This record gives sequence, C-alpha cells and structure tokens, in this order.
Amino acid sequence: MTHRNAPPMPTLLTAAILALALGGAAWATQTRVSLSSSLDLTQGWPEGARVSPDGTVSPGLGFSDPVDLPAIPMCAVACGADVFVGTAPMGEVVRFARGAAEVLHRFDAPMVTALAAAADGRSLLVGTSTPARVYRLPLDGGDPVLLAEPGGDYVWALAPAASDLWVAVGSPARLVKVAGGKATTVLEPPAKHARCLLVDGDAVWVGTSGPAGLYRVDAAGSRCAAAFSEEEVVAMAAPSPGELLLAVNQKAAAPPSTGEGAKASGEPGQAVLYRMASGAPSAAARFDQPVSAAAAWSGGLLAGLKDGRLFSWKDGVLAYEARWENSPVAGLALSGGGPCVVTAAPPAVRMSGGKGRSSYAGPVIDMEAPARLGRTTLEGKGGRLLLRSGNTPSPGPFWSPWLEAGAAGGAPPARYAQWKVELSGGGSVDLVSLAYRAANRPPAFSSAQVQPPGRVQVKMPTQLGDHLVREVQDRDTVFPSLAQSLAGDVPPQTYYLQGYRTVSWKVGDPDGDDVRVDVDVRPAEGTTWYELARDVTDAYFVFDARSLPDGAYALRLTARDDASNPEGDALRATLDLPLMRVDNTPPDLALKQERPGRLAIEARDASGMGAVRASIDGKPWITPERISGEEGGTEARYALDYPSSGAHWIVVQAVDPFRNLATGGWLTR
Repeated sequence: MTHRNAPPMPTLLTAAILALALGGAAWATQTRVSLSSSLDLTQGWPEGARVSPDGTVSPGLGFSDPVDLPAIPMCAVACGADVFVGTAPMGEVVRFARGAAEVLHRFDAPMVTALAAAADGRSLLVGTSTPARVYRLPLDGGDPVLLAEPGGDYVWALAPAASDLWVAVGSPARLVKVAGGKATTVLEPPAKHARCLLVDGDAVWVGTSGPAGLYRVDAAGSRCAAAFSEEEVVAMAAPSPGELLLAVNQKAAAPPSTGEGAKASGEPGQAVLYRMASGAPSAAARFDQPVSAAAAWSGGLLAGLKDGRLFSWKDGVLAYEARWENSPVAGLALSGGGPCVVTAAPPAVRMSGGKGRSSYAGPVIDMEAPARLGRTTLEGKGGRLLLRSGNTPSPGPFWSPWLEAGAAGGAPPARYAQWKVELSGGGSVDLVSLAYRAANRPPAFSSAQVQPPGRVQVKMPTQLGDHLVREVQDRDTVFPSLAQSLAGDVPPQTYYLQGYRTVSWKVGDPDGDDVRVDVDVRPAEGTTWYELARDVTDAYFVFDARSLPDGAYALRLTARDDASNPEGDALRATLDLPLMRVDNTPPDLALKQERPGRLAIEARDASGMGAVRASIDGKPWITPERISGEEGGTEARYALDYPSSGAHWIVVQAVDPFRNLATGGWLTR
C-alpha cells in the first residue's frame, strides 16, 4: 500500500521522522496517535528488511554478525570469494575469508587508501598515501611490487582498464595513467583531490573535491562534464549504458587522520545523489548525512553514510537497507555472495546473508510525557508487531522488553516508545499506528509579582471607564492630571489609578493545556481566603483595593488546567506571593498662619509622606519649603511664603506612597 501524502524522493531524507495525528490543540489527556510513514525511511533500524519510499517494510538485505578488524578501515574490495580491506595507521591490507580477518601485508606507509582487483585474479592493486604510491600485491603472500609513484599525497582510487591502470591522486588533484612501468599525468583539474574514478568503455570519468566537479577523458581529449555547488564527488557508478550515478557531498571529507584513536574522516553535512543520463545531472535523492562509501550494485548503487546507514538506489527508487548506529560505512565490496560492508567504529566487517530474520524497528517516539500505550494497528500481511517503552531517549537496559502489541498496554507509563515489525513468509507491512494517552502534568508559574500601588497598564485610559478617566495619573507625576487617549495600535501605557492594585504572572503548561488562574486574598493575620477573581486568562489581574480595610494582605494565585482535562484528571499549581500593604486613608493635612505672608503646613500619614505641593491664587503648583521631618517619614512640617498684602487663596495638596490625596484650602485675612 502506498502512503497518502508521501513526500517526493528528493526531499525525503531531510524531512521529520514522524507525523503525529493530533487534531486541534494539544490536550494532555487526549488520546494521540503516532502513524508510521515513508518518513521512517530515515531513522529506523532495519535487520534483514528494506523500507521503500512509500513506507512499505519488506524483506531485504541481511548481514552477518561483525568480525573485528585490527585497524581503522579506509577502503575495501572483493577479489574472488575473499574481501580485502585497506587500513590505517599501520598501512595494512587485511584479508577477510571464511569468517576471519588476517593481515595479508603491512606497507611502509601509514595508510592504504585505495584497492582494486587485478585482472589476473591473483593479485591486488594497492594505493598507499603520504606519500602516494601504487603497488601490485600477490595474494599468495609474495612481496609487493612498486608500480608507480604518481606524486602528491594521496591515492584515492584505482581503475584497471585493459593493459593500463588509472590512478586518482590528491593534493593536488591529478589523473595519472600507469602503463608499461611509466606514470603519465593525463589530467590536472583545478581541485584539491581527484576522489573517484570510473572506466566506462573508452571513457574515463573523474570526480573531484574542493570543488566538486566531473571530468571526462577519452580519445578526443578531456573536458569538464559538470560542476556542482557541493564540494566533493565521492563515488560513481554506471548502472546502465549512458547512465551515470554520482554521490556528491555538501562538504568535502578532510584527509584521514592516522593518529591514535583515529576514525573514518569526514565533516558533518549532507549529500545528493545525482543521475546523469543526457549530459546534465539531476538530483535523484538527498541524504541528511555525507556519503562515506559507495559502490555499484545490482544495476544501481549502494551508498553508506557517515552515521552508519546503508541505502540502495535502483530503477529510480531509493530504499533504506541497514543501520549500524554512529559507525561510519568506510568501505563497500561486492563479492559473489552479495554486498560486504566495512564499518569504522568499531572497525568491523559484515557479510550479506544475515541470520534469516526480517524485522524493522521504527524510530523512538517521544510522547512528551509519561504515557500509557494503547491500541495498535498493522496493515499488511505476514507481520508481527512488538512494542517497548522507557524513560531514556535511546533504548537501553532500563527499557521494558519487547512485548506483543496486545500486551504492551500493561507496561508502566513511560515517555518514550518504539515499535518493531517482524516479517514472516515473505510478507510486508506498510502502516503502523500506535495510540497512547499521556499523563497530565500540572501548570507551573515561572514568575509573579504585585505591581506598585496604583499602577495599571492600558492602551487607552477610557478602558478604565469614563468616570475614572479624570483620576488616572501619568507615570511622571504623583499628582492627578487628565490622561489623554492614545491610538489603538500603540503598546500598553503605564498609568496610576489611586486605590487600584495589579498582580501579574507568567505561567506555562508542559502539555500545552489551556490554563486559567484564580486570585484570592486574605488578611495577613487571618486564615480565611477571599475570592478576587476566577478563570483569568490574561497574565495579570487589576482590582480595586479601596474595598479592603487598611492593613497587610497575602495574595494567592492558583493555575488550573480544568479547561483541557476531564474531571478527575485536571491539575493545579498554587503560588503564594509576599505580603502587600493596602492603605486607602489620605494624609492628615493641617494649615496655620505663622505670620503675615507665611503659612505653616503640617502633614501626617501612617504609611509615610510622599509629596506636598501648593498653588497661590490658581497659579502653577510650587513645592513648599520643608522645615522638619525626614524623607518618607510619617510626618513633616513645611512653610509657604505668599504676598503679605492683599487677599489671597491658597490650595495645598499632600499625597502618600499609595497615592491617597488630601486637599486643604486657606484664605488670607
């Protein structure tokens, strides 16, 4: 069955792993369904199974248990029934035969970077690096024969053709022809390395890195057949006459390190598989990792990636074949029994054939919270579905064992889950669904505070009600003034409204639930909580504290996710704020004529004095002279001088820190 809405192949390998069919808002206790899809092609674990672009899982390549290698693999080739691996840092050629690995020869060079089977079937062609040399190595254990020293640092590829031998050299890039004991440079492309070779009839194709280019050499001469925006043509294959496949890495692999602990080289990046059939290359598939090894196979191409995944491309179809997690595919060899894969971490050889099992374990599903596994479905025939779960991102010893899908619901709740399909009788499956229900998690406050007395934030003062507009105060003065309405597209402005208090908070929910907040208040010395607000959806609440007697009060915020969860499953979080003080009593203001032309002013307030101002005969406000009392103290004395002649009227105002205002008047005699 073909999955609906499957993405086209060129973008398949860079897409997300899973599609979650959630529908609507994320509700913690809503049942969710994870659907497998063709996107699983990128991240699962095949074992003797193949994942096709439409998401179908069917029997595929299987591989034997690994056989350890004594050194870091650099390249591989099959010759007869045996597989040979070039290694570093001791420059060894290792023979793999009858399930065992043994060193065939150690060269006087740190790395064996290229291998090819000689036409006689009784010897190997060996390229060593730093410096670059080419040898013929008898398979019967005889001494190697030096064929050429082509110059440069690296021998990247060898391609025998008739009586000639073509050599791809790096640093700098060159194509060298070895014939009759003589090495001749045929091509010097403007690149750092000649990375791969392909002899196709009378033509020799050369792929380069730094930058990536494709060159053709034939009887008519040499030419650049294609240039790429990527950096490295790492491998080529000719699956049919007139058709060329090229694996091109976005970033070129660095020259291999041969020091202690060295692994296969390469930098993070991506890769593109290009198909060239009529002159111009076109992208056939994309990989989210660099290609570290590739080889022609069964009319197509095998491509091994730096993260240990193996893909095949044939007849326009890219399939996912195997995975050795975080172990780069360092070499691919095609023996009579099928592909042989050489991996680098740890160094090992795996032959195709496997153990006769076909299974595919899908990617780990992050359920975002501890969840119980529910109903599963499997479309197709000949498939058995297993499940397991755990609380670590990667499966390990602390996960549950594999359980039959029907019994997995009894597993303890866990954050992560994984499914596996075991195939039998040549069957195939193409859709797996897993339902699960996550346990609800409570909301949580990240911050909260009570704003200074009277502070409110609105876009327009008229939002507070027309009857209150005259009382709104500007942020830059403690005394009342008429606030101007602002345009609707301006951000909220800060004003002050005597007697009002604002409490603000930040609250979140790990499940994305709809959170409502309740606000309660109680006297500091009391035990009873009084309701101020319920089901607040904003991040703040403004209330008129003039209805509360003077004193200290505690505020409590309660965040609830009832709106997103059924009764019995909803949770809440409570946060008690530091005490706040309420003062609705204006200062005491006393005026007394000290002598003609001088008025004495006394002001008292239990919360401390804020400011005093005066106006004479309606003129602009002025600040009287302070005679006694400290700043912010509970009482202070002031003196105001005015003209001693004539009749005058004086207005005095005093305000406390809570913006309670007292006004007094004086008429001179």
